[in-house]
Order: sequence, then structure tokens, then C-alpha cells
Amino acid sequence: MFPTKVYLLEQRIKRHWHFVPPNRIDQKYRIYIAYHAKTSEIVAFVWGKRDLQTALALKQRLKELKVSYERIAGDNWDAFVNAFSDTGDQWVGKQHTKAIEGNNCRIRHRLSRAVRRSCCFSKSMFYHVKSFNIGF
Repeated sequence: MFPTKVYLLEQRIKRHWHFVPPNRIDQKYRIYIAYHAKTSEIVAFVWGKRDLQTALALKQRLKELKVSYERIAGDNWDAFVNAFSDTGDQWVGKQHTKAIEGNNCRIRHRLSRAVRRSCCFSKSMFYHVKSFNIGF
């Protein structure tokens, strides 16, 4: 899936996580999403750990898709601040990520319906990845 816009004035980045299997904190999987708030478009996403390598992978994915941006907004996470330090303008704080938080909630519930009849989540990482790939 390719974004409809190539040039983005503002990009918001937020992590969306799942426990797989549930109740095991050491197996927390995250999907990191680059989201354009004005168009409500998910531009890119990567799966990974909470580290600089994953933030750089998301930056590389945006570069592969030829997505440019003037401004990055995200929460106060050091890896994103460091990975996108060459960006001209960085907004850090929860007030800048409200739109993507609502979007993450909608994604979680809509994709769970494709996998299960109830609003539950699969206990297998394989099905998490498959459901997100179906959605995007």
C-alpha cells in the first residue's frame, strides 16, 4: 500500500502495542505508525522493539516510500527524538498525539473483528501480523 500524498507537512508517530501471549510482559510486541493527522492516513508502519533500531527502521520505511515531511510529532521517547533529530521541527508531547491515539483504538477493534467475532485479541503473534497486513 502506498500513501496518496508524497509530501507531508506534518507527520505524527506513535506506538501501538499488544501482549502476545497476554499477561507476559516480556513478550510485548509493538507496531510503530507514521500517521498524517489531517488526512487520517497511515503512511507507514513497522513492527519492533522499543529501541533506536525500530525508530530508524520507520524512518527508513518513510524514505523508501519517498515521504517527505517538515515536522514530526510524537511522545517523549528518546529513540524517536534521536532518530528524527535531523528534522527541522519536532513536537514532543501527548497533546500532539491525540489523533493517532483515537486511530489506534479504531484499528485495534476493527482488525480484531476480522480475526475474531468478539472484541478479543489473538494470542499468536502470527495472527497479529496477518491482521495488520490485511488492514493495510
